[in-house]
Amino acid sequence: MWRLVLPVVAAVLCLRQVNSLLCYTCNGPTASSECTTLTNCTAEAARYIWCKTIVYSGESGFPFQGNESVVRMCADICKESFSEDIGVSNPVF
Repeated sequence: MWRLVLPVVAAVLCLRQVNSLLCYTCNGPTASSECTTLTNCTAEAARYIWCKTIVYSGESGFPFQGNESVVRMCADICKESFSEDIGVSNPVF
């Protein structure tokens, strides 16, 4: 009996881990190199399906160099913007 139960329990635990969204988060503008808190977004709210980064200063391009100020968060909606867009002062990735 245990030979059947253990694989099922292991599979359930693995599925739970696979469905987790992990994002770096920081509450206020922080240097991107220092915004290193890892958050399990799925555990906070099932609606979170995106990792969102808003750039506030420094080079707005990607990849980040570590000296720009960013806010990173879990998000349910993320509309990406680009620095080439007219009127965009804080690009979103």
